[in-house]
Amino acid sequence: MSGETGDIRVLHVDGDPDFGALVATHLQRTADDIRVSTESDPAAALDRLARESYDCVVSDYDVPGYPSLELFDAVRSESPDVPFVLFTEERGVASDALAAGVTEFLAKESGTDQFVVLANRIRRVVGERRANEALAATRRKLEQYETLVENVGDAMYILDRDGTVQAANDAMASHLGYEKRDIVGADAREFVPEADIRTAADQLLRLAAAEERTWSRFEMRTVDAEGTVTVNENKVTPLFDDEGRVVGSVGVLRDISDRKARETELERYETIVEAVGDPVYALDADGRFTYVNEALCQMTGYEHDELVGRHIGRIMTDEDVSAGEAVIRDLLDGGADHATLEMDVVTQRGDHVHSENHIALLPQSDGEFTGSAGVVRDITERQERERRLAEFASVVSHDLRSPLNVVQGRIDLARSTEDLSHLETAAEGASRMEVLIDELLTLARKGELVSETVPVDIEKAARDAWRNVDAPAATLQCHSTAIVDADAPRLGEVFENLFFNAIEHGGDRVTVQVGTIEGSDGATTGFYVADDGPGIPDDERAQVFERGYTTNPDGTGFGLAIVSDIVDAHGWAIDVETSAGGGARFEIRTTPDDQ
Repeated sequence: MSGETGDIRVLHVDGDPDFGALVATHLQRTADDIRVSTESDPAAALDRLARESYDCVVSDYDVPGYPSLELFDAVRSESPDVPFVLFTEERGVASDALAAGVTEFLAKESGTDQFVVLANRIRRVVGERRANEALAATRRKLEQYETLVENVGDAMYILDRDGTVQAANDAMASHLGYEKRDIVGADAREFVPEADIRTAADQLLRLAAAEERTWSRFEMRTVDAEGTVTVNENKVTPLFDDEGRVVGSVGVLRDISDRKARETELERYETIVEAVGDPVYALDADGRFTYVNEALCQMTGYEHDELVGRHIGRIMTDEDVSAGEAVIRDLLDGGADHATLEMDVVTQRGDHVHSENHIALLPQSDGEFTGSAGVVRDITERQERERRLAEFASVVSHDLRSPLNVVQGRIDLARSTEDLSHLETAAEGASRMEVLIDELLTLARKGELVSETVPVDIEKAARDAWRNVDAPAATLQCHSTAIVDADAPRLGEVFENLFFNAIEHGGDRVTVQVGTIEGSDGATTGFYVADDGPGIPDDERAQVFERGYTTNPDGTGFGLAIVSDIVDAHGWAIDVETSAGGGARFEIRTTPDDQ
C-alpha cells in the first residue's frame, strides 16, 4: 500500500508505450488521487513492483514475454494481495481471467469515457482492499487486546450503564470463584456491596463530567462465591459512544488485601512504638533517619521533618557515630540480633543527654545491609541512682562499722565482766545505727521523694514534726503560717531534719522559730526555720547540703542533704542565712519568681 490513505499508486503495464502514456494522462486528469507509473517491459514492471509499493496493477492480457495470464501469475507471486485489473481488447478471456483470480476485467473501448470507468474500478478494488486490511488490522488488534486482557494478572470487567456485566476476563472469574458465563449478564451488585457500588457510581459521574477523561482509583470490596470479602484497588473509567454519552464503564481490580493487612500491621506497630514512650528511630544503610517517633522528637527538640532524611550524626557526637558504626559492623559480622551502645544524645539546644541505645539490624534484602533501628533511653537518672547506690554502700560500710563495733565490743565486755552498764553504751550505739539507717534509706529513695502534692498548712506541719523530736528542753515558736502545695510526709521530713540539725548544733535548750517569708507585695513566697545556736560560718554554707558533710563527730552528714533533695524535688529553693539570734536561718522559697 502507498504511504497515504487518499493517494492511490497504480502500476500500468502495456506493450504499447504510447497507449500506456495515454492511460496515465487520462487517469490522472480524471482522478487527481491516482498516481500512475507506466511500464511497457513486463520484467521491468515486476522489478519495480518488488522495489516499490503500489495499490493496484493494471495490465493488458498479452504483453511481451508474458502471454495470456502469465504476468498475472508473476504479480501474484510477488504481491499476492495487490488488486489486479485486466484492461484489454481480448473480450473472450474475461471468464477465464476472473476464474483465475483477476480482481477486475475491463475491455478497452474507443473514446475517453473508458478511462473514467477504469478510474472508478481502480478506486473500488483499492477501497475494498483497504477496508479489508483495516478490518483485519482491527481484528488483529482486538485479538491482541483480548490476549492481553486474558493473560494479565489483574481482574478486568466491562459494565453497561445499568451495571450489568458485559465482559469479564479469566482473572475476574478466578477472583470471584465463578465461571465466566455466570458473571457475564449478571448485575454487579451480586459481587459488590451496595455501598461500594455507590462509590463507583460517584467516581464515574465525576470522571464523565471532567474535561480531561482519565481513570480513577478507589478501594472496592468484592464478595466471591464462598462469601469471602476481598479488599481491592479498583481502577475505573467511563465508556462513551460516538456522541459522547456514557454507555458503561470498564474496571481493573487488584487484590490489596495483603497490602491492607500489612498497613494494619504497620499501624499496629507504630501505635506500639508510640505507646512504649521511649525514643525510637530507624535508619537506612547510609545512616539517615527514615523514621522517628514523637518521643525522640521531644527528647531532642527537633521536629519530625528536621530529622527524617538527615544523618544520625545530627543528634550524636562524632565519637559516638564511629562507635555506633563499629557496633553495626560487629552485628553484621557476628550474626547477633542486637547490641547496646552508651552514647550522648545531642539536643537541638546543644545539651548532652547520656543515653543507652539498643540497636538492631533491619531485615536484610538478598543479604544486603538495609539499615538499623534503635530504642534510646535516657539513663541520666539511672546513673544518678547507681552513683547514690555506690555512695550508699560506701557510707554503710564505713559509718555503720564504727557503731557496730561499739555495740559488739560492749556486749562482749558485758558478757565477760558481767557489768551491765556496758549494755547502756551498746544501746546508744544501736540507736545511733537506727538513726543512720533511717537517713540512708531516705537518701536511697531518690526520685521518690515527692509524690502527690496537696495544700499543707506550714504551722501544722511544723508542730506535727516537732512532736517527733526528743528534746523536751528545746522550744518551738511559730510566728505565722501559710498554705503551700506540698507532699505532706516529705515536708514533715524537712522540718524534722532542720529541727534535729538545730538541736545537734545548738544543744537541748535551743529555741527554734518557724515563720513565713513575704514578698514586697505582701504575698507569701516561702517559709524559714531559724535557731539561736552557733550558726554556720560563711565559708561553710556552700558545703552544708553536701552528702556526708558534718562538723559533728557523731553526725552522719546526711540530714541537710535530705532536706536539699526534698526541696529540689518540690521545685523549691533553699538558702542559709544568719538568724536574728545569731544562729542558722534556713530560707525555703516556694515561688519561682523569688528563688
